[in-house]
Amino acid sequence: MPPKPIPPELVALRQHNTLALWLRWRLRELAAGRPGEDRDFAALLQIAGSQWSRIKSGTPVGARLARRIEAACDQPEGWLDLTHEGPAAAEAAPAAPPGSHPASPQALADALGLGADHLVHGIGLAESPTRAGFPSPAADLRVQRIDLNAELVQHEEATMLVRVRGDSMREVGIFDGNLLVVDKALAPVHGDIVVAVLDDEFTCKQLYWKDGSVKLLPANPDFPEIVPQEGQELRIWGVVTATLRQFR
Repeated sequence: MPPKPIPPELVALRQHNTLALWLRWRLRELAAGRPGEDRDFAALLQIAGSQWSRIKSGTPVGARLARRIEAACDQPEGWLDLTHEGPAAAEAAPAAPPGSHPASPQALADALGLGADHLVHGIGLAESPTRAGFPSPAADLRVQRIDLNAELVQHEEATMLVRVRGDSMREVGIFDGNLLVVDKALAPVHGDIVVAVLDDEFTCKQLYWKDGSVKLLPANPDFPEIVPQEGQELRIWGVVTATLRQFR
């Protein structure tokens, strides 16, 4: 007999809790000066890296795999199947910035002021036959359809839209009111634009992580760089992969 289908609410709960455990593990790895790469977490779970990628992308976690994940992450049996609240849950999955929401196709359509059908059928992209520059109005154009959700989102279950407040990153094209596409499934590296949490305050900055030194750099000379001091807790909440800015 084929296995019973997993109820949708249990699929979502296991996905959320699995990503929470992965985030907790990665933050500890980064704090210890290790890269916290996906392949290392897959090895901890004793699964292939490709299988872990599918789990992050939303492949349901079955009961047997759920018990393996719990054991590997030092959690009691059944932990993935429960809703967790309180300090322990906050440590595993830091709260989202106010006003953020999952980067679903509908959310992206709303953010860009488009109809959802544009994302279903794609938006026309005119390509110039020349190698550089804008297409000439008189030139023959090739038009293809592009899916903005596919262009902007790598891991839908782990991606959020976050609205920026302030101009500390204006010199890299991030302005007050912009929406950031933030991927929590990406391991941050030196030079990434990230959303970080420092002492429970969210901030968007460029990550400097080199030669054992970690700090957050603004892209505006009016703002100071942030160097975590002894006793402060710095967490990388997610990696910024795109910014959305509307003109009208």
